[in-house]
Amino acid sequence: MDFGKMELPVWFCDKHSTWGEENLMSLDEMDRFISNDTVSLCVKFEIQESIIDALPEAVNPFDKLVNSPKFSDIAFRVTDDSGREKLFYAHKGILASSSKVFEAMLTNGMKETFEDEIPLDQTNHSAFLSLLTSIYTFKVNITSLSNAENLLALADKFEIMPVREECLRYFRLEMNTDNVWGIWAIAEKFSCVKTSTACRDFVALNLDTLLDKQSTLCADPNILRLALENDEANVTSEEKIYEFVVRWANYSYTGDSSNKSSGKHSSKNTRVDTLPPISSSSSSDSMLSELPKGVGSSSQLAEGKGSMDQDFSDVETINDDYYDDDDDDETEDTHKFPRPWKGDRLAALPSLLKCVRFPVMQKRYIVEKVEGNAVVMAAEVMKDLIIEAYRFHLMPEANIHPTNRTKHRRRKSKIID
Repeated sequence: MDFGKMELPVWFCDKHSTWGEENLMSLDEMDRFISNDTVSLCVKFEIQESIIDALPEAVNPFDKLVNSPKFSDIAFRVTDDSGREKLFYAHKGILASSSKVFEAMLTNGMKETFEDEIPLDQTNHSAFLSLLTSIYTFKVNITSLSNAENLLALADKFEIMPVREECLRYFRLEMNTDNVWGIWAIAEKFSCVKTSTACRDFVALNLDTLLDKQSTLCADPNILRLALENDEANVTSEEKIYEFVVRWANYSYTGDSSNKSSGKHSSKNTRVDTLPPISSSSSSDSMLSELPKGVGSSSQLAEGKGSMDQDFSDVETINDDYYDDDDDDETEDTHKFPRPWKGDRLAALPSLLKCVRFPVMQKRYIVEKVEGNAVVMAAEVMKDLIIEAYRFHLMPEANIHPTNRTKHRRRKSKIID
């Protein structure tokens, strides 16, 4: 049957108001195609793009003005952390329209309003150029985690929200077990709730693996505390968390940025690839000088008493340029992220011990491993924590209203977006 095929397409508009009605058939004509009250239709659509109203490709007119002295009416003398200076050219109108901070700086009678050159100290050169490029071209080009960190700091400082959000999105996409602690620290620093939440969930889901990573030994104790306070965590036992806390307190980062020779550090770092379990027979004399007065003697430490127990037999020595803080604008060292925390670990130890749920540990483990470590027991908080654990084990009937500290951590389920 001929369905009235047309060689030319019908354009539905005012000139063709019938909408193809002349090609329709009646129900009687359609009866031969009906079987069991069902009719099957094969419809073929061919959509042709109209080239009549096609718009020309838009070209950003400001691309050629990025860091160009042409028509420039403002310049930034940027000094990085190494004291190197670079001059960047810009245009007041474009800057003011992209940021309220720039607008206030250039129009509200501030010092910068009357100057043709504005100094910026401790600012990464490549990050500042990336910021200018994003302002002029509406494109954000992030090359590494370190670049994203520096760019985020500038975007936050000048309140350029699209760039700020793109940096945070980059962090969330690149997150893994080696960099999550650095990303979380940055998110907390800049009050990025969404990224902080993503880091917290990632750590809870992978805590058992993270406790065996060297990157976790380099983590900021404030971020570790946030992770260990979480009631959800995929970890084999509370004992493993305690053993990690002891290793973290005993970990020593020996890099010293003040000791450099020909641009490199003269000392060595230790990198632990496989973290061994706590051993009651091993000791670390390096903690002796940091002990409170009257806690542990050198002979006691030699016998394994009062030591932050750890076996470093599988330690790999690497060069200090792994943690080189020199800022190279041309080739950024991706290994610099995240940077190791270099604060007083013994002073931070009590805040982490408070996060360990001693009541859910085995009694024998508490007696032998916890009480047997004089450095841990020297912490002021340990008296109350040990009493809490023993009370839970000796008087279980008194725990009518259990708290999170007397319950095992809940397993974290993976959420598929």
